[in-house]
Amino acid sequence: MTNNSNVKKYMIKLLIIILSHLLIFNVSASIDENLVKRANEKLKKLDQTILQFTQEDSKGKVASGTIFISKPGRFRCQYDSGVPLLIVGNNNTLYLYDYNLEQYSYDKVDKNGLFSLLTNSDLRSIPSLKIESTEKFQDYFTINFNDKDRSQNIALSFYNKDDGILESLVIEEVNKNMIEIKFNKVMHVKNFANHLFYIKNPKVFGAPKKVEIN
Repeated sequence: MTNNSNVKKYMIKLLIIILSHLLIFNVSASIDENLVKRANEKLKKLDQTILQFTQEDSKGKVASGTIFISKPGRFRCQYDSGVPLLIVGNNNTLYLYDYNLEQYSYDKVDKNGLFSLLTNSDLRSIPSLKIESTEKFQDYFTINFNDKDRSQNIALSFYNKDDGILESLVIEEVNKNMIEIKFNKVMHVKNFANHLFYIKNPKVFGAPKKVEIN
């Protein structure tokens, strides 16, 4: 009788633990469609935009740089220091140039969810990204994604105030390295020159020059 009683108590305790974990999971994985809608509205404001940012990863590596966005589908990311890369996206193609190695390469945009995330205005239209959950805080709200192509998680945060847009971007890479990008300044321009969103063949034209921000 005592053994049966102990088994029952154990089963009840186990059931409580399972139910509590399921409850926590459902709460943490909830998606507020109003926040997704607000995020899309804020992303629409990123057209013809310059974003200055600082970046730090969990290994302590720090960098800073500038992102240029011209919709639809054009993107340029250049670093001031810390990362010797120039990343340029133009519609369906993503170009990369490594200043240290003097190497030039390209990839399809649909294989880079991060690029699509910043040049899009509909978060649910990006095939490689799945919205996992949303979170709301006092000063900002966050949309959490899973990038199935790169097996990484992405958290994009927006300011709650109407005149604010992006607060930060956090990437959890497959090796568990965390990269946090803080957006320090947002500037809007009338028009970008087309050449900003192309990288000419470095073997012919030399290494691409960085754009100076006044």
